[in-house]
Amino acid sequence: MRCIVKLALSMVFSPATFLMLACIHLFCLSDYAWSSSDEAELPDILARTYNLTPTRRSRSNKIYIFQTSLHKLPKVGDLLLFKDSGKSAMAFRVLKNYPDQEIVAAKRVKKYKGYRILELDKTYLAIQKESDLSKAGLTEEDKDSLKELEGTLSGRFDDELDSGTTPSPETQTDVVKDQDEFDSDKASSNETNSVIAPPEVVTFEPDKHWLTLGVGFLRTSGAQTLYNTTYFSAGSIRYGYNVGRLLYFRGHRAQDSLTIEGGFYMYKTINFVVLGDAYTVLSTAGMVRYNVFFSESFGIFAYAGVMKPYILSSSQAQDSAIQVLTNILPVFGAGFFFQLGPGWFTRADIGYESIALNLVLRF
Repeated sequence: MRCIVKLALSMVFSPATFLMLACIHLFCLSDYAWSSSDEAELPDILARTYNLTPTRRSRSNKIYIFQTSLHKLPKVGDLLLFKDSGKSAMAFRVLKNYPDQEIVAAKRVKKYKGYRILELDKTYLAIQKESDLSKAGLTEEDKDSLKELEGTLSGRFDDELDSGTTPSPETQTDVVKDQDEFDSDKASSNETNSVIAPPEVVTFEPDKHWLTLGVGFLRTSGAQTLYNTTYFSAGSIRYGYNVGRLLYFRGHRAQDSLTIEGGFYMYKTINFVVLGDAYTVLSTAGMVRYNVFFSESFGIFAYAGVMKPYILSSSQAQDSAIQVLTNILPVFGAGFFFQLGPGWFTRADIGYESIALNLVLRF
């Protein structure tokens, strides 16, 4: 409406001004129509999406380490567009990936308005273009334009290079600028290498062997005794061997392992069924233990197995007591590890068959 009023006033006061404004408005309208048409003809694409979480970034804020939890990683060289609440945030090129740790290193190639850096530990949607869904052929207009451009490529040469003369001082200045740019790119490459190297995740459990000494309370099969107790003070020694590591948790926040463990428990009881009876019991146990370490110094575990007690010696033994003391017991429970020093841990067991505090040597 405002444009129409301007045209009407210009027609009243100056026909020449009217003609000039009319041409300008027609040109703007045609340019708008062309741009709208061009946007409407953008092709559909086939894209791959990732949920990536930045965990670390370089001091220059150009190179990031991203974590994924979906067991799929982009390939080296892929371009990824990061979206934040539907808005374009940054574009990255993948530099290196680490399949065992489910992380990738990528360098920022573009940032959009309002995004100087990506927030750490925040999950973003990353989009990678695979291909166009529709591959339209060249139109006649495209062919004519391409032929026009190809015609300008023939016969092109560099007079200065072909003459073999010494470059002018101005050209030498350009060479220095190019060298500076090359040095800058080289420095950026060095920064990339220095940032990519550290993400190798430190293994929380480098050792496979466990030797455990413990004291605590061991239970019998739960039958009635003279003093109505089923737990007795006992000592234990156990050996474990890791048969698997990084089974499910393989990142820098948690790592898991599977251990086969066996050992012996020993205790002595007096006045078990009647006054004066005494028994020395040795129990053998075998179990499978699943460990999850959250750092090199702290972890939790759960275990399950079986225990078979044997009578080593007795005094005034009672058949009912021997039957109770030699029954097979299920073994299951949980606990935690805490590091005391290099290779040494304390271990607490809270289970159906025992409650114990242990000292562990890893080697």
